[in-house]
Amino acid sequence: MDYEEEYSKYQVHFLGEEPEFLDTVDIDLSNRKVVDLGCGGGINSYYIKRKYPHTYLVPIDISFIRCLECKSNTVNLPVQADILDVPLKSGSVDVVVCTMVIEHLAEDRGLLREILRVLKNGGLALVSSVVRSKGAWYFRKNKAGMTVLDSTHVREYKSIDEFKKLFGNFRIKQVVVREISFSPLRFLYRVVYKLRLAKTADAKFFLTNRWLSKIAKFKLNVPNYRAVEIFCEKRESLTT
Repeated sequence: MDYEEEYSKYQVHFLGEEPEFLDTVDIDLSNRKVVDLGCGGGINSYYIKRKYPHTYLVPIDISFIRCLECKSNTVNLPVQADILDVPLKSGSVDVVVCTMVIEHLAEDRGLLREILRVLKNGGLALVSSVVRSKGAWYFRKNKAGMTVLDSTHVREYKSIDEFKKLFGNFRIKQVVVREISFSPLRFLYRVVYKLRLAKTADAKFFLTNRWLSKIAKFKLNVPNYRAVEIFCEKRESLTT
């Protein structure tokens, strides 16, 4: 799996808003081995550990920069590894969390095979991605010249059903669909940093500033784009 470290450097992952799945998905992560697959800057890891302090958490990301950010933000020691070939034993994990990662991969089914491999029988997974409806448009383009929500997206699924079809080896327990929106203030911060008008990027910038945190909560919806979260269970009859 290829990854562009330049992207990791300038696409800052901000703390400040708890991931919505921690409230909407019916799951208790206490005293479980949880893998944050494609952990990025550690947003999921930070809030999972804050809500479930006794969770055994394993953040994994291919990017060295992201692993450093995750360690700084969460104090958890991340594992730098290709998420299509993670250094974990088969059937050793209770829960896998993998949010907004699969659309960056050429091998989306390969990712789900790896999740299936590391999960225990009856283990749980939360996987999310982007779905674009007809007429969706955004100003970024990927290497193939496609208009996409993020320049590193290899694909964007055209429907919820298309995304759900990937989970044939799992029992789907819950599907959550959300609007996709962005904070103009956070977007501006990233632009300022990319233009090198700011020397460092602080992932906790909006976490520590109460007033800016409130302003950053103002968001604009991206037309015809939705986020889809699949909460599913490994079927006990399956072997890896």
